[in-house]
Amino acid sequence: MEVLVNALSGLKNRQGFSPVFTANFLSTNPNFSQIKEKGFEEYLWEPIQVSYDRVGNANKIKTLFDEAIDNGHFSPQLHGREHVNISRWLRALKSDHKGTLNSFQYGSTYSGDEDYSYMESFDFDESGTGYIESYTEILNQAVNQFKSYFGQAPESFIPPCYTFPKELIPVLGKLNIKSIQGMKYLIIPKGGLSNYDYQRRYQGVKSDGLINLVRNVELEPSMDLNQNWIDNALHQTSMAFRMKQPAIVSTHRINYVGGVSTENRDRGIEILTTYLDKVLQKWPDVKFMSSAELSKKYYE
Repeated sequence: MEVLVNALSGLKNRQGFSPVFTANFLSTNPNFSQIKEKGFEEYLWEPIQVSYDRVGNANKIKTLFDEAIDNGHFSPQLHGREHVNISRWLRALKSDHKGTLNSFQYGSTYSGDEDYSYMESFDFDESGTGYIESYTEILNQAVNQFKSYFGQAPESFIPPCYTFPKELIPVLGKLNIKSIQGMKYLIIPKGGLSNYDYQRRYQGVKSDGLINLVRNVELEPSMDLNQNWIDNALHQTSMAFRMKQPAIVSTHRINYVGGVSTENRDRGIEILTTYLDKVLQKWPDVKFMSSAELSKKYYE
């Protein structure tokens, strides 16, 4: 994180502002030891600060977050409580699913055999099974945990895997969420695996009371080592500006972490900074803003 923030701070527009990441946070992680003790019969979570403390860096991580927020490099927003479909994941663990159990041994969840079925936190298998009530409670907990950790309320939300029941959107409004981030389509579960409706989302347009913020630039260098991410992202940025729209970059943490591979981190940050430097050269008056700031512009 320090390497990423240092790289961002070296880039500034004409007004002297650096690029800002909307950092979408989950408020908890699975409590792997307690889940195992319960024989995979019950899901238990731990707040992110407990996870950080377990690896011995809790205070340092929080300090880095606070500094990045104060300096305008990070804007924390809400991604949910956990990035796992609880019922599917526990069912796979209880059935001795090899991939799921292997991941569990390393303190990790498993994406699923069919697409990202174990990661779609707000998907469900059968309608009429109380999932709305359960997911409403999860969202309320996530917002309160976010407030407790960051000392501020989230204003923007992105559902895991862009999958979210329409019935829950009013819940977000009641929690004072102003905008929903994502891709061109909101994936609406209908019950069961790969059973969805798709709702088209339009940049800056309010639907169901929330402003839609649509990612229209893709920068995911860890996903494909052979793609020309810089040129493709610049083309997408140019298209967005030509249409008088903001360029909202889709990029994930995996591109900038170096715990397993410093080469991955260094390559990701180099591609990111090269892209941003070229943006500043071509559009020196570009303005950087977080998702929360952008949604306020649409409300004005």
